[in-house]
Amino acid sequence: SWEPEKGQEYLEKAENLLEVMSNQGMTINKVMYNILIRAHSLARDPNYEGSKLDKSFKVVEMMKKEHLNPDLHTYTSLILACLHANGKE
Repeated sequence: SWEPEKGQEYLEKAENLLEVMSNQGMTINKVMYNILIRAHSLARDPNYEGSKLDKSFKVVEMMKKEHLNPDLHTYTSLILACLHANGKE
C-alpha cells in the first residue's frame, strides 16, 4: 500500500526504472511520463518540497524532447502537482 512518507523513496525507484528501461532501448510512453509527473506531486520529503513542482514541469520537457505532446492527462497531472505544491488536496 501507498505510504506518503516514503514518497521520495518510491519516486527515486520509479526514476531509476525509467532510466533502466531507456538504457535498454525500451520506449517510454506518455502514460509513464504522466505517472512520473503524478509521483513528483505526491512525494513528501522536507528536503524535496521546494523543487517537486519544478521537477513535474521538467518531466513535461523530457516528454517534448521525445516528441511526445502533452495530453489531457499530462495537464491534469500538472494541475494536481500545482495544487499539492500549494498544500491543497
